[in-house]
Amino acid sequence: MFPATKPLPEELIQHITTYFEVGLHHQALDLLHSLLAASVGSRIPVDIPPPFHLSFILTLSLHTRFSIHASTGEKLRVSSLATTYLSSLLSITGPISAGFAQAYVFNNHTYMRGGRRRAAQQASESPDNLGVVEPLDSDLAQAQGLFKRADDFWAALGWAFTCSVLHPARWETWSIWCAHMIDLLETDWKVRETQNKAQDEDWYKKTMLVQYINATSSTQIKRIVRAIFAEGAGYEFSEIWKDETQRKRKKEIGFAPKRSKLDIDAGQLGDYGDLSSDEENVSVNDDNDDEPKKTTQDISPLGGPEALRFRMRMLALLSSLSLIDPDTLIPLETLYTAYLSHLRPLPLETIHKLLTPQNLSFFGTEAASGLIQYLARSFLESAAPACSLDDLDWDIIARCYAPWASSGSTVGDNGKIGICVEALVGLARRKLGFSPLQGVSLAAAATSAATSAAANVNELWIAVDKGCQRRQERAGGNAKRAKKGEAGAEFDFERARDFEVAFLQGARMRLALLLGMKIR
Repeated sequence: MFPATKPLPEELIQHITTYFEVGLHHQALDLLHSLLAASVGSRIPVDIPPPFHLSFILTLSLHTRFSIHASTGEKLRVSSLATTYLSSLLSITGPISAGFAQAYVFNNHTYMRGGRRRAAQQASESPDNLGVVEPLDSDLAQAQGLFKRADDFWAALGWAFTCSVLHPARWETWSIWCAHMIDLLETDWKVRETQNKAQDEDWYKKTMLVQYINATSSTQIKRIVRAIFAEGAGYEFSEIWKDETQRKRKKEIGFAPKRSKLDIDAGQLGDYGDLSSDEENVSVNDDNDDEPKKTTQDISPLGGPEALRFRMRMLALLSSLSLIDPDTLIPLETLYTAYLSHLRPLPLETIHKLLTPQNLSFFGTEAASGLIQYLARSFLESAAPACSLDDLDWDIIARCYAPWASSGSTVGDNGKIGICVEALVGLARRKLGFSPLQGVSLAAAATSAATSAAANVNELWIAVDKGCQRRQERAGGNAKRAKKGEAGAEFDFERARDFEVAFLQGARMRLALLLGMKIR
């Protein structure tokens, strides 16, 4: 599946290390890119840098010095080169041979079970270990390094998602980190499952996901879920670097000073070894013109579509682990209780964006079905019959969900029931592999033909239509106020949006049933 690999020769390791230590990041990254490109399409084993290089490169891709605080375009390019290299390495060699598990180890484990010693022991005992981690002589590898600054993976993830809501300028960089890390966790999971599942029933315990979960105490699972749903409330997930969200600007605009001559062999480092001059040429921009104002009309409580996808992918990973071994994490129902505490209060529009077929495709059918049923049950009126959350078919949808309204009278709560029903219908199609309308004419469906398929269609259609009407009636007073507004009161945009989403959802599901269940 992936090409052969070999450790980077010692001479090249020392050469690249020197480049990094004296601030010649472009040269180091260009060399690594060249080595990686040379192996593509050939039988030459891919050169793998040591773990301390990879962790350093990840810091370069994120650090404020090369992103939001960058004083030159040259520094911005460092972040881009670092990001491209890590993504290319993952796609070419895969997560295991590249040694990402040994490189991406957080060293300031406030929450870790057994502390740093446990992480070091796990790395040394791993068959994938690529060698002893030796820190670079650079502040970016030590006090300023990502793996020193963040307590653990979940602290970094929580801060990244906070930026997706409150700090769009900083999210531009953190979103790239999220993409890389989630790609890595997913690929690591899939590769280990494919390679080891048949021989080792405990294969998942070696995944990076479990490594990061084991880096927190058993009482901190709720904290992990809070990190995935982080949106800036409170101060649990704070910035990783000082003044991280503040754009910086040059104090003076003019020609850059001439750099001293560079001669590494002679020990003349020019200005590259002195990072202070770059820090002095920029200052915190105290005005907040660069940060868009958050309004209830254009900002989702959980960020934009990209952030929503990242959050759902992380929820799906945790669900997959809980399905395999509840003891490693927590039982799936308990995990979904933690999810529910964050999902239930969300606005209807956000729920609608979260439960799209694209986002639900990250989950297995069983996990997605359980989550949506669990969410729907929290809103359903008491008259709705109980059913097992472990199963899903057309009959369960028609009896237990489609015809019912919310226990509350708001447009939002009733709209969420409709969104859940729509999502369950899509999941039933995925699970059963067919639509109840396949091979059934509209005339047969309308007359309840004797075939069982037509009977299922008729039952589901009646349930869906009944539920749409029931939910509209339950939220009728709120819907009218949402459309017209209270006399003399300010127009309620949120209720108006809820009404629009709920109305369109009902119309869309009715039409989809008639057209062959092609929902959304």
